[in-house]
Amino acid sequence: MVLVNISLYLRLEELGKNLVSIGESEFLYKYLKAPDDFIRINSDNLMPLSNTGCMSGYKCYENSDLMIQFDAYLETGSNIVYAYLYARWDSDAIPTVKSFDIMGIRWDNNNFIIDKYNGYQRSDAGLVHYAIDGTNTKQASNGIGTAMNIVDDTSYYLEFELSLVGHLTNSSGNVFYASYQHAQKDLILNEARSFTFGSGGLGNVFVYSVSSIKNSYSNYPGLIE
Repeated sequence: MVLVNISLYLRLEELGKNLVSIGESEFLYKYLKAPDDFIRINSDNLMPLSNTGCMSGYKCYENSDLMIQFDAYLETGSNIVYAYLYARWDSDAIPTVKSFDIMGIRWDNNNFIIDKYNGYQRSDAGLVHYAIDGTNTKQASNGIGTAMNIVDDTSYYLEFELSLVGHLTNSSGNVFYASYQHAQKDLILNEARSFTFGSGGLGNVFVYSVSSIKNSYSNYPGLIE
């Protein structure tokens, strides 16, 4: 077992709301998240992962203002899929427009069922949790996404994440697409979550029928696993 600095571990353990357990029985898989530390626990191994560069095994998009990272994989010997989408803004590039950013995951085949889902916005202004049955989250047979209103008092630290666990209902496999989009104009919640899920949308995930809403978003490239 890899040793971890105990003070770091205890500090992370204190952040109960920042711990998302998405494992089953002996296959323990946890994300412990603090502003400057990201640790993956997989079975009995602790492996630090950098949040200043693309994490090993992740698909990434990066520009001068932010980094978006995505991972989705099928657990060996099972039909369980784990997916994690993360976006972090540079401290010098916190958006001036603080409206409803969107974050979501789409899949090709209607053979995937979500078992667990959580969304988070973390900033120097606090923590916001988004549940699967919350008013900010929209789910369909081929995707799920959440509109996250940036907290007005955010000034130097801002990140978003989605984590989900689900299972395939047959052996045909699937492809997962992930997207994070920043709202560059003020929108209301009903406008932000008026998307459907489909190819050719923002990040190959979010489809808006109203062009003025679609054009309000940054149109960052999507990530595929």
